[in-house]
Amino acid sequence: SVLGLPELPEGQDSDQYMRTLVAAADVAGILIMRSGTVGSNTHRKLDVGEFRGFAISDKLAPVVFINIADAPSARIFTLVHELAHIWIGSSGISSVTSSSHRREETFCNAVAGEFLVPEARFKVLWRNTDNWQALLPELASAFHVSRLVIARRACDLGFIANDAYNDFYLSELNA
Repeated sequence: SVLGLPELPEGQDSDQYMRTLVAAADVAGILIMRSGTVGSNTHRKLDVGEFRGFAISDKLAPVVFINIADAPSARIFTLVHELAHIWIGSSGISSVTSSSHRREETFCNAVAGEFLVPEARFKVLWRNTDNWQALLPELASAFHVSRLVIARRACDLGFIANDAYNDFYLSELNA
């Protein structure tokens, strides 16, 4: 409701959806900055392994920075994750390493998961099958998120076992 957006984007691709989210955050008074390089040096790319984005929670000038060296679907998740930091009044950084504020990061991930892949809509689109991994590309496309986010939601909602998710997660890291 803060962003004034419908539950799911209709008729938008990932780039359009990202622009819609950024524009809505701007209207809500949150500055969204995006870059994939250090300053204007195109030879110094920002390392996704170091950070995906960060939020500076300030009552007058909240800021979210998104590392555009990351995959487009990951950028969308990071944006909403960082917006959750702003909404709870906490600065934060998204990285691939474990965080010392694990509870807060888990909460922001849950907010981003529900915002981008609402439970009610996910349940309608999910089909029980032994080959659940075959569903991931279709659902990832429908929700503008990564296959990993879809697998995480399926695990969180009890559609796949935690062990199956962990195996999939490890295979994605090694891919």
